[in-house]
Amino acid sequence: MSVSTPSCGPTAGQIARFVPASLDDICGNYRIKKALAARLNCEGNHPPLLIYGPTYTGKSAALRWFGRMVCCTAPNLAEKRHCGRCVNCEHLAALYEQHLDDHPLYRNGVKWVPYDCGSAKPLQHSFFYWDKEGPDDVRIYWLDEAHRIGQELMGKILNNLQEDPHSIYVLTTINPKKIPINLYARLGEQIETEPPTVDELADWLRQKCREWRIEVEADKVLPLLAQASRRNVAGCLRVMAQAAGQPDRRITIRLIQDQQEFIDHQMTGGVGPR
Repeated sequence: MSVSTPSCGPTAGQIARFVPASLDDICGNYRIKKALAARLNCEGNHPPLLIYGPTYTGKSAALRWFGRMVCCTAPNLAEKRHCGRCVNCEHLAALYEQHLDDHPLYRNGVKWVPYDCGSAKPLQHSFFYWDKEGPDDVRIYWLDEAHRIGQELMGKILNNLQEDPHSIYVLTTINPKKIPINLYARLGEQIETEPPTVDELADWLRQKCREWRIEVEADKVLPLLAQASRRNVAGCLRVMAQAAGQPDRRITIRLIQDQQEFIDHQMTGGVGPR
């Protein structure tokens, strides 16, 4: 597969920090997409949602898409796509570039509160005390690394759940068994991450290669990449970013082989791009 003018595509760094622009941009994880899409209108009483699964299985990518959707001032609700151009989209993108995902944002009666339970400082607990500006205002909390929630924070969450049932909570974790039992009992919906099939991932990669102006050595390369990554989008993005950093922007079998050790390390809990 050959694509013209490959130099016009995104940089390696931009691909490595890929955030889905629409619901269709999320590969696999169909039940997670359905649960998050149901919460987009910020209406009704939604039970706290727990999303769990190994590292690099799409939890953070899905929540970053969700956060931009609820904060975007001009979203395409039919396509479940954030505009990427409004001040809120640009602000969230800039924070992600600086690895500052845990900053709240307010937009039209909705406050988005991403919260890293593993690294949050005590002062950040003030995020859980927010005076509503209107009777219909809604808070949406993303609690990442939820298995590291301490007793003080758990008390604030349980208090909020009782006093403000319209708040929306989404917890993500690699180890649901370590979530405090009093909080775990309140999690009304629990979904495990689901990898795409090899064919689904290969089709998604094919679409992204066209979109990002990345060439592919042969038709069999993308199914091979999907298999080599163990059907993991993050591992595939690593290879695509490496290809985008080369003058010919080309994915080859040799490139996949060269990246295999890193992918294997990443899939078993090693350090790598999240």
